[in-house]
Amino acid sequence: MPRTSDKRERLVDAAVTLFHHRGYGQTSLADIAEQSGVPLGNVYYYFKTKDDLANAVIAERIHHQQDTFAECEQDNDPQASLYCFLDILVDMSGDISRYGCPIGGLCQELNKEDTALTDRADELLGQALKWSAKQFRKMELKDATQLAQHMMATMHGASLLANTFNKPRIIKDEAVRMKAWIKSL
Repeated sequence: MPRTSDKRERLVDAAVTLFHHRGYGQTSLADIAEQSGVPLGNVYYYFKTKDDLANAVIAERIHHQQDTFAECEQDNDPQASLYCFLDILVDMSGDISRYGCPIGGLCQELNKEDTALTDRADELLGQALKWSAKQFRKMELKDATQLAQHMMATMHGASLLANTFNKPRIIKDEAVRMKAWIKSL
């Protein structure tokens, strides 16, 4: 079996970074090619359009999120799983305060256009909501979906404020409050 080139992976990794740092609309295929070290002409071998590359970025983000959720569920304690998720957001607070939420920002930007990417982007936040609701259900809470929406809305709001004011502390403070709220349920 032939060895798969790492060029595709480098292109996706570069797009993940640039879409987060600059935004989807402000990032060209030439920018991605330069960042990845892959000649621009080779980009089209792997991705015919920028939307094709965005689909690969979304798939990568979904896969990464699934790995994160699996990591957080290792103890099989739903409260600890939610705390783990919040801790990961705190760990990312520096980047989030500088560039915005990598998932929320991409979803928001792609939802401005009515394209096939809109539904794919919705999977990102949808997956996080479903996972969070599953944790609340494991805690035997009947309004699990609404609790998950509250947690996600709070943390995405905190991400927006942290980015607007370039203050990672906002995410850290909200994570502490969220943990206290979860404990009180």
